[in-house]
Amino acid sequence: MEMKNLNRLHQVTPVSKYLAGIIFILMPFLGGYVGYNLASEKTVGVETVTVKDTTSTIDRGAITAVRATIINGNAEVVFSDKSKKIVAKAIDAEDVPDIHSIETYLRTHISPDGRYVALQAVGFEDSFISIYNVAEDRLEEKIYGEVTRWTDGGKLEVNACNLAGEECTRYISATAESPWIMDGVQ
Repeated sequence: MEMKNLNRLHQVTPVSKYLAGIIFILMPFLGGYVGYNLASEKTVGVETVTVKDTTSTIDRGAITAVRATIINGNAEVVFSDKSKKIVAKAIDAEDVPDIHSIETYLRTHISPDGRYVALQAVGFEDSFISIYNVAEDRLEEKIYGEVTRWTDGGKLEVNACNLAGEECTRYISATAESPWIMDGVQ
């Protein structure tokens, strides 16, 4: 007859099962917490980027737009002080619940004096223009249509057509100081 070793140290009990389960669940979290808090302050391989704030204490009236480009549907402007900024961001279909809010910028047109940038864009079904005001650092009202050109006097010419493209009207800015306000042209 064989004798079994009934040493209590080698027995699996319900308490030992629960204790092992708790330890296996808690140890990764406890290790992560301790590692995070005790990690050395020196980090290797991280590049720091400093962003220059161009909005404070700068006379924006003296700054003009030098170059404007479209990058991935976003409009970026380079200014006369060599700073640059994304002035209008595209709105993708994934970002909005309403498809009528989709916007993608296609082309840029800088006014002769560099004070305004006309941003040609397309929405859900309509072409529109957003005017970026350099001195105010903001987008003005949308104008539906397509940019024809900037005049030498700083006015914006726009061609606006209905959705079918059958009826088109030419518009020109009322003044060079507010090129987003349009007058019809016969």
